[in-house]
Amino acid sequence: MNQQSYWIPNTFFPCQEAFAQVGFKVHDMASEEMAYMTLPIGWKCKRYDGCSFVQIVDEKDRPRGQIVRKWNSEEKHGFLQLNPRYKISTEVAEDGKHVMLNLVVKDYDDAVIYTAGDLEDYLSNCDALEQKARAYMDRRYPGWENPNNYWD
Repeated sequence: MNQQSYWIPNTFFPCQEAFAQVGFKVHDMASEEMAYMTLPIGWKCKRYDGCSFVQIVDEKDRPRGQIVRKWNSEEKHGFLQLNPRYKISTEVAEDGKHVMLNLVVKDYDDAVIYTAGDLEDYLSNCDALEQKARAYMDRRYPGWENPNNYWD
């Protein structure tokens, strides 16, 4: 398999070490804003017309991160971010009579793996439901927020 190299923003989330752990290689930190980097073997960038971000996918075509850039005459910034496999999110659910907003845990492909509850009264129970979802993930998948965990 070949490796692809790009000039990309040199601000890393969560940190540069997390990128090195999955196989990113920094060749040149040429400026305050940009670095020349090689992606891990089999990984590639997917560009979308009209978007200021590029999705980074792994060898199995799973979304592992993104490059966000804003370069114009007034602003010049960007960052590189790795995604954790799991995320806490909201989802609209319908039961035929009602539309509800649920707090859920999703896998990278947006499959719901856990529903913490209904956000009927969002302001009063959002924090409690998020704590419930985080507790579930901490028990089931320790270290789940680390973007390098649970991919293989």
